[in-house]
Amino acid sequence: MTVLCFPTDGNGYVVALRAYFDASEQGGVFSVAGFAFGVSNAGKAQSQWKRLHGDRPLHMTDLHNRKNDFDGWSNGDAGDLLKQSVAIITKHMKFGVAASCHVSDVNAAPQMPTTGDRLTDTLAKGFGSPYAWCCHIAMYTLGSLVRRAGGGLESVNYVLETGDAGQGKVKEFVRFVEDYPAPLLRDAYCMNNAVFATKKGNEVLLQTGDIFSWEWARRTNMKREGLPVRKSLEAIFGGFDEAPQKFGVTAYSKVEGRAMASHYEGDSWRDGYRELCENFADNEVNPLVSHYRRWSEVA
Repeated sequence: MTVLCFPTDGNGYVVALRAYFDASEQGGVFSVAGFAFGVSNAGKAQSQWKRLHGDRPLHMTDLHNRKNDFDGWSNGDAGDLLKQSVAIITKHMKFGVAASCHVSDVNAAPQMPTTGDRLTDTLAKGFGSPYAWCCHIAMYTLGSLVRRAGGGLESVNYVLETGDAGQGKVKEFVRFVEDYPAPLLRDAYCMNNAVFATKKGNEVLLQTGDIFSWEWARRTNMKREGLPVRKSLEAIFGGFDEAPQKFGVTAYSKVEGRAMASHYEGDSWRDGYRELCENFADNEVNPLVSHYRRWSEVA
């Protein structure tokens, strides 16, 4: 049971965002993803996950490549384990979100110079890495899905694993969002709180996010090769629709409001980042939220 990240009143959702980097392609695809569970369902999922996996962690890279804990496994055994794992997720999840980009695009994007203004500089640092960009797009997407669903549970408790690349800047940004007097960004994410934690006690949250971030990064490369959607990814979405966007592509769940994932790439992505940097110069948070609404396609 992930006690530290649950809200004290027992309401709202808890989600762990997990990063995955696929270095197999030139430039690399970076993905951040996670599932939101209601408090009671998170506990149920955790118990079922432990019964299935025991103390063996599920890392999709190892499972796919049959390495480490999965060395010598047959395709059938590996496929069955993934199928059972996804079944636990889909039974208990409320929402799923993913965001990805090509690392080369982020590295080529303009960087905001230091200005000496706390708001401007903190915002710029908060989007200074692929991890940061994907993390906050995922958080805004989830916030939008939660607001659409309503029901008085418009509160999300975020868990981010310590040690992910670029997390220092994200941690600084998240703490700034929590403390900033104007709640615009906090409301955009539906953020109740954010916890940076180790895997211990958070296995189901972080390992389920690992599955989704791996699957979404894999989908980006498979789509380029003209290959079909993997059954495990389609199961997560509950039916899979994909649509091109000016910034890349967005995948939607056929079950309305269940899951959404976006991939950002190319010149349009860099134009959007440039616009984001220009908004920083206004020393206002409002333009940043407006930018999210235009670029995440979830307003």
